[in-house]
Amino acid sequence: MTPDDWRRVRALFEGALDQPPGEVERWLERQAGGDPDLRQEVASLLAHHSRVGLFLHGPLSDRLPWLLAAPEALEAGEAIGAYAIIREIGRGGMGRVYLASDARLGRRVALKALPSELADDPAQRERLRREARAMAALAHPGICT
Repeated sequence: MTPDDWRRVRALFEGALDQPPGEVERWLERQAGGDPDLRQEVASLLAHHSRVGLFLHGPLSDRLPWLLAAPEALEAGEAIGAYAIIREIGRGGMGRVYLASDARLGRRVALKALPSELADDPAQRERLRREARAMAALAHPGICT
């Protein structure tokens, strides 16, 4: 898709959100002008948008109290397989990220540790694997391995 196509997708997506729920399909069919790729892209965005739900309504702490708790932290020097923890470098909703040393390859790496609440969920473990594969494909002096 060209930049103009993406601008049109955005405009159609935003316009579709303003339509009554029962009218969106017909409205989109008329507005897409017979371009099936354009229509499919907007329909895909609408489908994902509808699944987002109301996750921002109400305090997050009510639904995920473990995010505010101090999850189990790894200590400097602690070994995880061939990796030795140096220090924590960040944390967020998916866990903690540590600077570690890879004893096998003699290099520094970033390790992400999921909290047990997420580690028990196969979907979250797969999400972490996808993220790791994506990060492994990046090579830049400013990005930790």
